Amino acid sequence: MKKFIIKATTLAGVGTLLVTGALPVNAEDTTSDGTTKDESVYVVLNADGSVSSVTVSDQLHNANGFSNYQDKSDLKNVQNLKSDDPVQSSSDGYTWTTTDTDIYYQGKTTKALPLDTTIEYKLDGKTVDPKDIVGKSGHLSMTFNIKNTQTKQYTIDGKTYTVCQPFYVAAGGMPDQDHFTNVKIDHGTVSTDTSHSIALAVMMPGMKDSIGQFLTGDLSSLNDYLFDTVTIEADVTDFESPTMMMAASTDLSALKGELKDDGAFDTTDLFDQLDELDAATQKLIDGSKALYEGADQLKDGANQVNDGVGTLVNGTSTLTDGTSQLAEGGQALVDGANQASAGAAALQAGLGQLVSKNDTLVSGANKIADAVLSSAQTQLREQLKNNSITLTWDNYADVLGDYNNINNDMRAQAKQKIRSAVEAQTGPLDESTFNGILYMCASNGCTSEEDIKNFLKSNTASLETANAVATAQNDAALIGKNDFSKIDSILNLALYESSISTTGNTIKAATGVTVTNAQAEAVWLAIASHQIQSDNLAAIENIINNIPADQTQRGIHDETVQSVLKGMRTQATYSNEVIYSGICATLKSMKITDATQQAILVTIAGELHGDAGSTSDAFKGASADVTTATNVKNMITDGNKEENQSLINGMLNTLALPELKSELAGVTKQLQDVRSFVAGLETYTAHVQSAYTGSTQLVAGLTALTSGADTLNAGIQKVNTGAESLSSGAKTLKDGTQTLSDGATQLSDGAKTLYDGLVQYNEEGISKLTQNSDLDNLQTASKLISDIQNDDDAYVNYSGISDGTDGTVKFIYKISTVKSEADTEKDAASKSDDTSDVQESSDKGNFFTRLADLFIFWN
Repeated sequence: MKKFIIKATTLAGVGTLLVTGALPVNAEDTTSDGTTKDESVYVVLNADGSVSSVTVSDQLHNANGFSNYQDKSDLKNVQNLKSDDPVQSSSDGYTWTTTDTDIYYQGKTTKALPLDTTIEYKLDGKTVDPKDIVGKSGHLSMTFNIKNTQTKQYTIDGKTYTVCQPFYVAAGGMPDQDHFTNVKIDHGTVSTDTSHSIALAVMMPGMKDSIGQFLTGDLSSLNDYLFDTVTIEADVTDFESPTMMMAASTDLSALKGELKDDGAFDTTDLFDQLDELDAATQKLIDGSKALYEGADQLKDGANQVNDGVGTLVNGTSTLTDGTSQLAEGGQALVDGANQASAGAAALQAGLGQLVSKNDTLVSGANKIADAVLSSAQTQLREQLKNNSITLTWDNYADVLGDYNNINNDMRAQAKQKIRSAVEAQTGPLDESTFNGILYMCASNGCTSEEDIKNFLKSNTASLETANAVATAQNDAALIGKNDFSKIDSILNLALYESSISTTGNTIKAATGVTVTNAQAEAVWLAIASHQIQSDNLAAIENIINNIPADQTQRGIHDETVQSVLKGMRTQATYSNEVIYSGICATLKSMKITDATQQAILVTIAGELHGDAGSTSDAFKGASADVTTATNVKNMITDGNKEENQSLINGMLNTLALPELKSELAGVTKQLQDVRSFVAGLETYTAHVQSAYTGSTQLVAGLTALTSGADTLNAGIQKVNTGAESLSSGAKTLKDGTQTLSDGATQLSDGAKTLYDGLVQYNEEGISKLTQNSDLDNLQTASKLISDIQNDDDAYVNYSGISDGTDGTVKFIYKISTVKSEADTEKDAASKSDDTSDVQESSDKGNFFTRLADLFIFWN
């Protein structure tokens, strides 16, 4: 029964929604002056659905004729179709005066239509222009897309809905069976006669968007019948454009009587009755629940009373005995309550003082925290040399976590650490030489202090060579200026400052010759003695003759050597200064490199000391060491080039980064601790406030307790007096409570059965009936349709209608046929119109023939 009621109500509502929505809304307009205007709009569409022309035919009717009737209309080129009465224009239309009861006229307009139409053609699944497929064959589909542009907003139960003006549209075609077979149309029917297939579908454009949201649950399938497109499909042979037409109207008055004459589908009373039934059922459920709960409480109470009375009877004597003790305890309670109340008041006062300082305490802590943050910002700016750094409590972690702030100071610190490590092995270095060593480290991929230490350890000889090269370059510059008097001082200074071992390294770096400590000492002693023995000249000549071939390739030729020896022999007793001057001048005139000059000088100095044999052996390895010195010198030069500074700075940045991370992490930790402190302080003050609030409640409670204790003590005295009476009455009460308990149990059981039954009735019956969401949606739709019906501004005319005039309107569309160029030229020559095909049709009784007949009289 329940399902039947729901389905019947649903079907009734849907019938009302889908049919009455398209009824003429002011067919019973009480403001009518007795004039009606029935309008037919004839639209010729191009093959693609675009508008070719619009002709409007109007029929004015008034049983009393027309006297200066102001007909509102925006038509142009108006013609009177039934009489010779002239057409008189007015400001917003035309004026009619005639004794005739009917006036027929037609005119033209370019006004936008309420329904926009597009037609899409596809042949074998590909979109085509119909002009391009004339005479072709394949599977053809023609789709009518109709958009309802007439919308209006209505408000139902506080919610606004946009609804399209209901239009019924019949659309289809009448393809020739000689060219079209297997004709199908979605949402419609196909019938045939002797020569044509007749495909027809009826739609309500825009209604799915308007009311589809209300068709839920069991009603959702109805959305399948609300559509805006219709597609005709067929297999075509030698395609010729078929006859295709549409008709649209808002007037379905014939259906109104079937739906409304006996009020069978008026859903207003139905929804009201369902609401009343739901409310009454709910009240019944609430009442039965209250009855059940009360009866159950009564049963529990009766049982408790019965049990309590037995205990009461047994305890009355004990009560009587204890009342005296109770009286004594009552006084003790009063005293204790007074003491507790006084203590609570003191606690409240103390907490009040703490609370009064909460804001000051929190404010001061926040100021301290802000000062710490500001100080951190200032120090960070100074240390990183970046005044754009800004720290806030929201961003400090992100800012301090950014390690891209390494500046020149940090790189200088990293650079100094490397210098200390290098000079520990080489002694003091000038800036140019040190930059060369940095470049060597960076070029070898050093990215940490450990990498640099390992590099220095494995390249000790190169570092010492670098220092020696730098020293040799400075000395050679002095010699190149012919300041020969300074040779002794240069060599002496090197010997004294660097010791004998350092002198050997310096000789190696400057000349490329590896010498022993004894040879290094001999060089210095030979220079210092200022004496050259003539018998050593033969040894010197022997050493020079044994210079390796690669040294000869550096520019030392035999005649040059002999020249040098000749000069040395003639000056065997000259001072060291004179000998050096002659040698240097001779070597310099031959443009021999500084490193080579130094190698020869050192070799000769060793010979002067008398150690010709060992010196000669050492000199044989000079070539390789000179090459090493040259390579080191090149590295020093490259290390001081501007374009290589980025490589050095990159290494210094990498070395400075760990220290920067450590420092920034420390600052971050300090700021986090400060912030945690402030948060903890805020939590503390909140707890103090909470404790103060609790103490206030405690004071109030203890005050009430004190008052109650006094009252209790007075009552105890009365209890003591009535205890004996209670003992006597308890025995009588015991006898009656058993009967009460039995009756309460029966009442509770019956009330529970009633409540359970009503709940089941509501859940399985009334609730599903009255709380059905489909009915709720249908009720909303019913109200919406009612508003549309009663809307004075509903769509009843296209070209214009005067106030007080009742109107109806219908639209008849004809789609122009598509022809081949030959047929088009033939038609142009014969000046035939578009209705010729329709007029020649033998199917005089079908829908499309009747529509075509309407076109005949106005074309």
